[in-house]
Amino acid sequence: MLRKAGFDVAKASFDVAKASFDVAKASFDVAKASFDVVKASFDVVKAGFDVVKAGFDVAKASFDVAKAGFDVAKASFDVAELYLM
Repeated sequence: MLRKAGFDVAKASFDVAKASFDVAKASFDVAKASFDVVKASFDVVKAGFDVVKAGFDVAKASFDVAKAGFDVAKASFDVAELYLM
């Protein structure tokens, strides 16, 4: 009788340990899923920054082209002014 009671306690302890393990595994799975969501969000934000940087690069290149056009126009005016003198 005492031996059976000891076995029942051991089995109950094992069941509690297994349930605790299952809860811990479920918590780990939730934490991993949350991490995956955060990582995906970070990837989206990084991609957005890359797009913004590309936009700034295009704007800078356009400004450089416009400045070069202005410099050419100024040089043309300077040459025309020399001919008019």
